[in-house]
Amino acid sequence: MREKNLAITLIIGALALATPLTVNTNSQIVLAQKRNGNAKKTKLSDGQIIKNLGVKSVANPENDQLTQKYAEIVRGQKYTWENLYLKVNPYKNSPLTALMIFHTNQPTKISYQVQGISDHTTISNKVDGYQTEHQVPIVGLHAGFENTVTLTMTDEAGNTQTKTVKIKTSKLPKWIRTTPLNVTKNDKSKMQIGSNELRF
Repeated sequence: MREKNLAITLIIGALALATPLTVNTNSQIVLAQKRNGNAKKTKLSDGQIIKNLGVKSVANPENDQLTQKYAEIVRGQKYTWENLYLKVNPYKNSPLTALMIFHTNQPTKISYQVQGISDHTTISNKVDGYQTEHQVPIVGLHAGFENTVTLTMTDEAGNTQTKTVKIKTSKLPKWIRTTPLNVTKNDKSKMQIGSNELRF
C-alpha cells in the first residue's frame, strides 16, 4: 500500500511535466502523459489528498452533532416559508452567516439578497435546483447590525414569492474591530470571486 501511494504521489507530481513519466513499482508500470496540452485526470481519495498535502484530518464531533440536529429539523417539516427556522452562526465558527430551514409543498428554488450598508456592499446568492426541503446558507451579513435579507422563492412554472427577514448579528470581537486594515493593492485577478461576489 505504501508503494502504491508513492507511485500515485509521483504521478501527481509528474502531471505538470511536458514529457511522459514511467514509474515502475512492484513490477507494475504506471504511465502519466500529457496529451494535447491537457493532463490526464487522476481521481484521488480524501486520504491520498490529505497525505499529499501533509495535513491531518481533524474530527469535529460538535459540528457532526449540529449537522445531525439541522438534518432532523429538515426531516421534521415543521418550518415553512411563512414560519422559517433561522439560526445565526449555525456552526459556531462564522458569526456573519446564518442558516434558514423550511419546507415547501411544491419544488422551488431560493435566492436571496443581503442589503448592504454602503454602496456596492449588497450580497446576492442562490441555492441551485428545485427542492421541497430547504437549507439556505446566508452569507455576507454585517457585524453588529440588523441585516435586511430579501428572499425570493421561485417555482418550476416561474411564479415567485418574496419576503423580507431581519437578521441581527453581534459585534465583531474587539481585537478584530481595532485591528487597522489598509488595502494598498486590489488585484482581482489573484482572487477567487464567487457568484455572490465575495472574494476568497
